[in-house]
Amino acid sequence: MPDISLRTALADQDRQSAKNIILNQLTEQHLVQALNDLLFVAVSVSETDHLTH
Repeated sequence: MPDISLRTALADQDRQSAKNIILNQLTEQHLVQALNDLLFVAVSVSETDHLTH
């Protein structure tokens, strides 16, 4: 995987880095980890939204 992880790029809302990782550096071997990162960030954002209301 790249120097910056997909999870980090998504959590930092760095869309350009996340897009570059997905388009240029994501391989079949890292697909499960990428999906895990997407789920982790989605749940984190969802939980953060619940805590702020």
